[in-house]
Parts: sequence; C-alpha cells; structure tokens
Amino acid sequence: MTIKISSKTGKKLKEFNKREWPEANIEHFGHNRDWNTKHYVLEAYDGKNIVGTLGMKVEAGVAYIGTMLVSKDQRRKGIGKKLMEKAKQIAKKDKAHKIYLQTGIDWQSVNFYEKLGYKITGKLLNHYFNQDFIEFTLFI
Repeated sequence: MTIKISSKTGKKLKEFNKREWPEANIEHFGHNRDWNTKHYVLEAYDGKNIVGTLGMKVEAGVAYIGTMLVSKDQRRKGIGKKLMEKAKQIAKKDKAHKIYLQTGIDWQSVNFYEKLGYKITGKLLNHYFNQDFIEFTLFI
C-alpha cells in the first residue's frame, strides 16, 4: 500500500467518495445524508471601511464560526454583536440547531460570548500554538 498526499480532490477521489459515503452515512445515520456545506463571510462596514468580519460555515445542521474580528479602535460599539446576530440568523435560515466556536481560554472574547448566551462545552488544552482554548456552543 502507498499513501498519496494532495492538496486538491482529484477525479478518482471524487468517484471514491461518491461511491463510499452513502454507505457510510447509512451505517452511521440510518440513511444517506446531504452533507452540503455553505460558507459565509460577513463584513461590517463603517462607510467604505471594513471594521469587522466573521467567517462561518453551516454543515449538517451545525454552524461553526471560525473567525470573528473587529478593528481594535472600533470595539465596544456593538459591531461584534451585530455580526454574531447576523450569523445566528443565517444559521437558523439554514436550519442549524446549534452554533459553536473556539476562543482562547483567557481572552477578552470569553465574556463577550457568555453575554450572548454561549455556554462552554469543551476545553482544548495545549491547542493552537500550544495555548489553551475553550469551545462555546449556543443551541438555537
């Protein structure tokens, strides 16, 4: 056996996935599932200037917020809250039942997410760049 490394999905792998995933879905979920993933990038503007952004994907009834960033000089003005509210609207529209995200265990964002109703559902010790992170979840 050999192992091939690739950065893209070639024709043979696409054919393999098309053939094998339906059976794996039946084995795990009782029937074939649609795993379509939708990606979103939200941009908050003040005039023509971007002041915040949020990156999210929705897949299999779960929304994952991978990035959320507000310009340092624009924080505490409600921009992050508006981005998170819009993400929640999108997740609901796409029939997600929960949203989750990860943040540094001692970052200022911890209080922000708690105020929005997110609950700690996991600890990721020695995670990105050897720092501790926590996972937050909001059931919607």
